[in-house]
Amino acid sequence: MKANSLILKLIDKNIIGTEIYTKNKGDHILFRMKRSPYSVNVPIEITSNIGYLIGVIMGDGNISLTSRKHCKYPRTRITIYNNSINYLESLNRILQNEFGISGLIWKKKYNNCYVLGLNNKIVFSYFVKFIGLVAAKKLYLNLPKLIKKKEIFKYYLAGLMDTDGFFTNNTFGIMMNGTNYDFLRKIRNIAYNHYKIKFRKPAISKIHVRGKEFIRAAMSLSTYSKQDFLNIIQLRHERWVRPELNRSLRLVRASFVR
Repeated sequence: MKANSLILKLIDKNIIGTEIYTKNKGDHILFRMKRSPYSVNVPIEITSNIGYLIGVIMGDGNISLTSRKHCKYPRTRITIYNNSINYLESLNRILQNEFGISGLIWKKKYNNCYVLGLNNKIVFSYFVKFIGLVAAKKLYLNLPKLIKKKEIFKYYLAGLMDTDGFFTNNTFGIMMNGTNYDFLRKIRNIAYNHYKIKFRKPAISKIHVRGKEFIRAAMSLSTYSKQDFLNIIQLRHERWVRPELNRSLRLVRASFVR
């Protein structure tokens, strides 16, 4: 039943058409579009790495769907931004392991940011049609229903923290666009209900960058919950390796695909 539901949701005639071949391979379904020589493995169950990727995409990622003048089907793209090329390479290994396909990584010309880009309609449809992510600006975000389960949410939160998280005043926090105040409130409630990890209530603030004013919503971890947070939420990004964190933070690199 789960496999059939996954197939039906991914075959969108407005994005990839109906000329597609599928083959059930146990825990994955093999998808191949008629006009493409590449096959894509799509996991039937939400794995820990898929949960982590969803958090990353909702943090520092972008999903876009744009029309093309001389083509019936639109252009799809998943983009992830980060200052660490090593981190993006580790995400690429996760994509390869889960889907059998990886993206391209390049450096922006005008700053020190690296970009991981993936143009694949099946992977796009998986995250949009099956998971429930939105191909639009990250305003008024909603939590996908499939990642709210206790066994998956901690990996999702790790991906979100690794991209949109910060460390200050001896504790962790998350900062997002001010429109996502309610989204952070939901994160706070689920983290406490599942793991008894307590974040302080989100707060709205104004920041100024290069003469422009931005509204931000942020929440920080209660100090007494920090050790429980580090034990349960397996952070992976190398940026957390800092002198003030060395005593308590243990990076879980084993969960990376090597």
